[in-house]
Amino acid sequence: MGGMLDLTASHGPRRPPSFRHHQQSPQTPPPTGHDQGSTNPVTTINPGIYRIRFSGGPSQNFGDGIGVFRDGTINGGDPGFVYRGSYEIRNGHISAKINIKRWNVIPNPIMNLSEYDLIVESRAHTDGVRFSVEAQIQQQPNIRIQIDGERLEDAI
Repeated sequence: MGGMLDLTASHGPRRPPSFRHHQQSPQTPPPTGHDQGSTNPVTTINPGIYRIRFSGGPSQNFGDGIGVFRDGTINGGDPGFVYRGSYEIRNGHISAKINIKRWNVIPNPIMNLSEYDLIVESRAHTDGVRFSVEAQIQQQPNIRIQIDGERLEDAI
């Protein structure tokens, strides 16, 4: 995943895995991660610190963490796992590979693996603050994970 992501997304059909956007207006509340709307084509993801929620997997459970997006890289973690990876956006399409690796012996609410890779290949949509994308686990390709993010702050 290379380069800065400017999450102003394009229109297009939603196909799994998909990067769905959230659109806000003063009159309506923001949609949830499973809603669709329209934005401009994504050319970048705004660099910064994001709250990341992983959900799905065999348990249909969820876990929360923090991720820093900058210059095509993703770094972050939670109380039990470290996230490291890269992303690239081309022509409104996002490609990403994120390694998830246990650093602390606690149960993983999503997958009972000590290390795995999440693969994202999809159209990208966002409102610049929140995003939603579906990924698959490389080591178990039939398992899908939903990743929702919300930008919290600039990174230094």
